[in-house]
Amino acid sequence: MKRLLVTGASGDLGGPLVRLAAQTWDVTALYFSRPERAPARRRVQVDLRDPEATWRAVADARPDAIIHTAVSERSADYARAIEQATGSMVAAAQRAGCRLIFLSSDMVFDGANPPYDEDAPPAPPPTMARRRRALRRWCAPRCAITPSCVPA
Repeated sequence: MKRLLVTGASGDLGGPLVRLAAQTWDVTALYFSRPERAPARRRVQVDLRDPEATWRAVADARPDAIIHTAVSERSADYARAIEQATGSMVAAAQRAGCRLIFLSSDMVFDGANPPYDEDAPPAPPPTMARRRRALRRWCAPRCAITPSCVPA
């Protein structure tokens, strides 16, 4: 069975993704807080802002692919935390030689004209959405996906 690592597994996007992926993948769920919301047999608490801790989690899981959904609004400087976490994941995925998918919600759009395609201009978003949009551009050479709906 192929191995998948999902970050943000206790979040609103990562949690449903883990449940769905576990039907056909061997899933390792990374979370920072709220382990009870990370629905996987193998859960690992890690602070993705720490590049070495991130690398250890990736090396231990030996994934064929990584889906990065982790994001947080809980820290005082969450924009920087998001950038650090994503940078750690990009570096760890490259070091491990596995595919990285950056999965984000569609908060970069205002909801006025769905469905959106990759060429749709973002509406003026809140700060977190601007960060997500910048991270999508950074991860786009690897793979960035912004679904307009997520199964619950």
